[in-house]
Amino acid sequence: MLDVAFQLLEKLNAEYVQWVEETRQKVDVAIAEIERGEVLDGETVVMQILEKFQKAREA
Repeated sequence: MLDVAFQLLEKLNAEYVQWVEETRQKVDVAIAEIERGEVLDGETVVMQILEKFQKAREA
């Protein structure tokens, strides 16, 4: 029983480490985009999302 608990703990730890690494990579990509001026304001993003929802409803 203790072995199973340790295996689950190791699995959770490995998944957490992977999540942290993926998140760091996404942050690095976002920082590079910001530095290149590739950013959108919040209103533009919301409008794009609403347009996608409208198109999905029409389909």
